[in-house]
Amino acid sequence: MFLKIQIYLNGREYLSRLLSKEDIHYAMYNNSFSYIEDFGRAQGLADGILNKKLSASFDGMAENINCLLPDIMETMHHSYYWCVDQCEFANDINFKSREELSFFYKTLVLEYN
Repeated sequence: MFLKIQIYLNGREYLSRLLSKEDIHYAMYNNSFSYIEDFGRAQGLADGILNKKLSASFDGMAENINCLLPDIMETMHHSYYWCVDQCEFANDINFKSREELSFFYKTLVLEYN
């Protein structure tokens, strides 16, 4: 029997928790950042997300769902094979002022809607 486990990660939510942990002030509107106090440090934290080894965390969650996982790991010498089924990369564009935004606003709205 095959047990499929899907895990959804919200990268912005994860980054917001890292920012809070590092005491970097930020503001969010819906699921996007409208203000970040220190973009350089925030970018460093965001870059680190891509290098994080998540399989051990996923295995810990999987153990709560599949009580046979320890036996599978002992027999097969590995756990689940984790893969990305769907992935979305997003860009939040921030402007220093409303004037800067107004210069690009029409182009952004007309071209991408």
